[in-house]
Amino acid sequence: MATTNHMDMDHEQSTVGSPRVEHEKYDTGATTGTTNGTTKKPNKAVQLFNICSDNPIVTYGIRFWQWCFGVVTLGLAAYSLARFYRSDTRMRLTTFTSCLTLVYLVIVFVLSFCYNSALISGPLMIMELLLMLLWLCSFVSATARFANVSCVRKYDGSRTSGLDINQYSSNGRLRGCRTGKAACAFAAIMFLLFAISSFILFWNVIRPLIKRRRSAQIFKSHKSGGAQLNKCGLAFTGTGSAASTAGYNQETRAYP
Repeated sequence: MATTNHMDMDHEQSTVGSPRVEHEKYDTGATTGTTNGTTKKPNKAVQLFNICSDNPIVTYGIRFWQWCFGVVTLGLAAYSLARFYRSDTRMRLTTFTSCLTLVYLVIVFVLSFCYNSALISGPLMIMELLLMLLWLCSFVSATARFANVSCVRKYDGSRTSGLDINQYSSNGRLRGCRTGKAACAFAAIMFLLFAISSFILFWNVIRPLIKRRRSAQIFKSHKSGGAQLNKCGLAFTGTGSAASTAGYNQETRAYP
């Protein structure tokens, strides 16, 4: 009889306890760290990247340099277009991409401070990828145009193309050539910055939502149950249903 009662009590405890554990897992979205009785050790490199990518210094720093280099590239491209490129469509692409980048960043910051619920992770991800591709195209096209051009004066009288600098070229044309090459370098930097911001946005926001099977929240505002993003639009704020659903840990700034 004692053995039978002991078995019944164990059965009741396991029956009552199991749903409670499963319910806690579903609500918090946190992982227990065990799989089939074995302890799953967290990857320190991934944890470090999670903390760094969600750090305000990193996210605000990326946006700051995107703005600064965007302004510089716009100035260089516009000057080169006026003094050297004239009506060349390749440098026009760089100028257009610079303007689009600055407009995009202004919209993100205005919405983040005035109407944060309008920051939706899906459209932001699309714009980040679009600008990354535009900067890549701008860099490749402008660099290909400048490949055979030397921005120094030639005194032998030879002219191999309409873009060459010769002894009769004005100082403005010479400076336009050099600023055009500088614009190519800054276009490469802008491509790298948007490649980094695109990956950080995907890692911090898109990936956790997809992993938790909450893909529908990618194209919803946080008022409708979507992701509430920080001022830079590159990470969760750490509050709201989407952040908790994605398994956000406020203390470690980590996502499983």
